[in-house]
Amino acid sequence: MHSNTSYIFDHAFRLFESYPKMLEVFPAFRSLLLQEIINSRSLYLHAKRVMGALENAVLALNDAEVFTEYLMNLGERHLPWTLKMEHFDVCILLL
Repeated sequence: MHSNTSYIFDHAFRLFESYPKMLEVFPAFRSLLLQEIINSRSLYLHAKRVMGALENAVLALNDAEVFTEYLMNLGERHLPWTLKMEHFDVCILLL
């Protein structure tokens, strides 16, 4: 596992272990046991996408317009999922 994705794996494990209801946000994981999720290709690919998004956001920090546009596009891509503010609150608690 690539070192920058290991943080996401650790976070996901703590998230799903501490807040099992968060699995509802990830349809691919709903029917899996925690250990199956941690070992899944889906989680690995999601971790890579998260790290890529963080890297893109950091690279855009020097240009407010590019940064805002990137985050708006990222948010729009997440509209199909039933994300709520409390989901982010839970994630922040585990950082």
